[in-house]
Parts: sequence; C-alpha cells; structure tokens
Amino acid sequence: MSEQPDQAVVSTRGARRWQGGHPWIFKSDIVRAPATPAGAVHVGDPSGRLLGTALWSPQSEISLRFVSTRDITLDTAWWRARLAAAIARRDGIMDAHTNACRLVHGEGDQLPGLVVDRYGDYLGVQSLSLGIDQRIEWILDLLQEVLKPRGII
Repeated sequence: MSEQPDQAVVSTRGARRWQGGHPWIFKSDIVRAPATPAGAVHVGDPSGRLLGTALWSPQSEISLRFVSTRDITLDTAWWRARLAAAIARRDGIMDAHTNACRLVHGEGDQLPGLVVDRYGDYLGVQSLSLGIDQRIEWILDLLQEVLKPRGII
C-alpha cells in the first residue's frame, strides 16, 4: 500500500478487531491519521496491508466506520447500490397491517452511521456520523429517486 493523503493506519489491535468482524476503529487505535479532514479513506495496518475503505470522522471516538474490505470509491453509483440492497432486504415487510419499518440499519447494511425508517409514505433519516453528514444531500436525493416518498424528515 503506498503513502496517500487519504490513508489511515491503524494499530495491530485495531486491525485484529476489524478482521474479527468489528465494524469500527476507535480513535485510540489510529496510528496515523489521514490528511483528509473527514470523509472516505483507505485503511491499512502497520505492515502496509490494505484493510479496506472507511468513513473517517476525526472528532468522534468511533473514528473509522468500515464500508468495505476493498479499495472502493464511494460515488453515487455505490450509494445507490447499497441503498437499493438495504431496501430490497426489507421487501415484503410492509403490508396491509404494517405501515412502518426500518429500511436502512447502519452498519448492518454496510451504510455506517445511516438510519432510514419508513412511516407510511414518509421517511425519517438519521445521520450518526460526519461521513454521512457530508453526503446527506446525495443520500436524500437517492432516497427520493428510489422510494418516491411524500416527504423526508
């Protein structure tokens, strides 16, 4: 892995935690912070091995929220595909007796820090990280495009 301004290096302990399935890296496990003030970054271990791509939030105790074990670009197509996959997983929950459900459940849907609830024809959206805050307009536009709700709160 080459030195890049958008790269974070985590401790061996942090790398082990991630490889064990934990979706976060805590601030205390950051060995070298990325130069990027916040946003999508590559993450490596002390030996230089790529661990994946994460959303970087330097002020939070949960500093890195992983989105992939690969080197990916979090562009509009990626967000659209992740949102569509999360929504498709809940297909069939809403019926004549159910008018509310959680459509996006953050890390469980590989959309760390994002919660989307459906209440009838409306959506409630929560951003729980700076990485989501930075992309909230894209996300709201994509939710409008895909679900066509009456309103989003």
